[in-house]
Amino acid sequence: MIDAKLTHVTARTAAEVAARYELEEPAEAVLTDKQTPIEFLNALTDKQLFVDACRFLAQALPKREAVYWAWLCAAKSPKGKKPELADTALIIAEKWVLKPNQELCYQAKEASDAVGLKVPAGLAALAVYFSGESMSPPDLAAVPPPPHLTGVTAANTAILSVLLDDPKKTNDNYRQVLDTGLAVARGEKRWKEDPPPTPPPPAHRPKR
Repeated sequence: MIDAKLTHVTARTAAEVAARYELEEPAEAVLTDKQTPIEFLNALTDKQLFVDACRFLAQALPKREAVYWAWLCAAKSPKGKKPELADTALIIAEKWVLKPNQELCYQAKEASDAVGLKVPAGLAALAVYFSGESMSPPDLAAVPPPPHLTGVTAANTAILSVLLDDPKKTNDNYRQVLDTGLAVARGEKRWKEDPPPTPPPPAHRPKR
């Protein structure tokens, strides 16, 4: 049972999060008006609706935290037939988490296209792209991505990381990826921020 505070989930009700995307019927049947996000996640996991739990948690997280969760899942997953391209996608995704900017979003799209979406690294990079300010080329007017796409792609990263693992351990693996996402939501798993620059030594003033 999830009972710790999800520091990085600001929604007060599960319905508020669910309004951001389309719930599947089994998950919709579990949702009530006054449920908190934690209560809804508990209800989903109690019924072993792990895919729905992943989708909900990814939408509940801020974009940066959702991408970080996706990166954590992808970093431990198979890299497919082109591991060097998967590594590139992971490096770009991690760089964006550490310092989000639009140029890295464009690079992430290229990396995702190169490695493909059949490996979690490609999906994690695509989640970065959908977290940017625009999906159009730099020389054209900005076209913001639909806000739910980061969560959709981050959840798909987590889900694919489970599907590529041992099918005999599917439920356990879903619990593990959800535990990772919840640790991000609680602030227990956090990327390492760049240390602040060291201030210069005070200027020497000659005595008068």
